[in-house]
Amino acid sequence: MARILVIDDDAAILVTVELVLKRAGHEVITTINPYAGLECLEQAAFDLVIVDLFMPEMDGFEAITQISLRYPSLAIIVVSGHSFEATAAQRPDFLPAERSAFVSLGKPFRPADLLAEVGKCLSPPLGRISEA
Repeated sequence: MARILVIDDDAAILVTVELVLKRAGHEVITTINPYAGLECLEQAAFDLVIVDLFMPEMDGFEAITQISLRYPSLAIIVVSGHSFEATAAQRPDFLPAERSAFVSLGKPFRPADLLAEVGKCLSPPLGRISEA
């Protein structure tokens, strides 16, 4: 399936997300440190990154900025304990409108919600023919 990088300073969230995604057939790499996450991105190709918003050392805002600058086509799911009212017509201001691959998911989230958002991010754009 997909190779997914998860960056979150909460070990319980990392374990849960990893378990859910691996059960769905994805390859998952996790890290509690955004700097280590950026190193992972330099060393291997990923299909998706899941990033916590509020972390020590480097917060998710900076991590998202760095990832977007270096890998502009990489899909990103932002997770946060802070609730964002995001719909298709409105998204949090920190998610650039030109990046359709950005999704925000509030904590706590259900495994089904996580898998649904992952599926949306990994789906080919409408009208694009899959090579599979």
